Amino acid sequence: MRLQDFKKCLSSLKPTGTFLLWGNETLLIDAIISKLKDEMFGKREGRSTNCVVLYARDCRASDVAAAASTHPLFGDKSLVIVHNISDFAEAELGIIKEYLSGQTPAAVLVLTDTISPRRRYPMPPHPAVPKGKARVIDVSSPPSWEFDRWVDFLLSKDEKRISPGAKESLRDNVGNNITTLAMEIEKLVCLSGDQKQINETHTKALLGRSKSETEFAAAEAVVSGDRTLALTMLSDLLREGSSVPKITALVRWQVERIWRGKEMLEESCSRAQIGRDLKVREKYMDAFIKTANRFRVRDLRRALMSIMDAQRRARSEKLDERTIAEMLLIALCKPPASTRPARPA
Repeated sequence: MRLQDFKKCLSSLKPTGTFLLWGNETLLIDAIISKLKDEMFGKREGRSTNCVVLYARDCRASDVAAAASTHPLFGDKSLVIVHNISDFAEAELGIIKEYLSGQTPAAVLVLTDTISPRRRYPMPPHPAVPKGKARVIDVSSPPSWEFDRWVDFLLSKDEKRISPGAKESLRDNVGNNITTLAMEIEKLVCLSGDQKQINETHTKALLGRSKSETEFAAAEAVVSGDRTLALTMLSDLLREGSSVPKITALVRWQVERIWRGKEMLEESCSRAQIGRDLKVREKYMDAFIKTANRFRVRDLRRALMSIMDAQRRARSEKLDERTIAEMLLIALCKPPASTRPARPA
């Protein structure tokens, strides 16, 4: 959901009928439900009296229909919230559809489904909700180009600013998941204390090394022939949730990118063109150029052959994936030159 759409959604909410909140962003779901509660019950204590919260994995569809059909004890309307309706068996969905065909006017029904639809524009029909029987709100993660707007919006209530480097670190570690982003920003606000600006010192203290820095460090370890560092970087990437096939593909992409970077440097291409064509951020450009200059073409060719062999073995041999990745990095790292003095003739 784009920030503009989110603000428009909150301002236009009317507590009537049925809402389907479809997508993975629980922060947006909670905000919309909170707004509905404000509209229906105000901010007074005890406003949960006429609010029923159910989870599809723990109830039956008949429980939903019964709760929504029960007249509220106090006030004119009740709010019934059912989370993760995709957990209902297919046979149960028919009961939901039957209720929606004659919904009780005194109940506002909110259905959530955190499994995002494959096709979002336009939103496809949901198997539990007949077309036209609910207001469908897309609460999936926003497009990546909305990241800066969401960061500024989430920081605005605390009157904080954020440096470009700290914002890049957040982007690398969190991506465009708004729920996770909001939690990390809340921690950064506490960490920064009275300071008006969140900087890279704060993000590094909280988030550690960014994924981009870890990936680049892995490539640097290969270039420098440091097998111990390369294996440490492999452990870091695995701990951060990367899969071995993804890491192998990443190393291959880095090698191919460095090779192309070396060619572009020999062709006297500008830094701007290299960054644009090879997707290298200015923050990492100096290190990238230094790496490209240090590699020899024959080493790049050898590295690429080793990666292709590792990918072939991963498909054809019954070896542990981590073992294959470790063998790959060891093969990519040239053994250090011997420091033992030459034996006298």
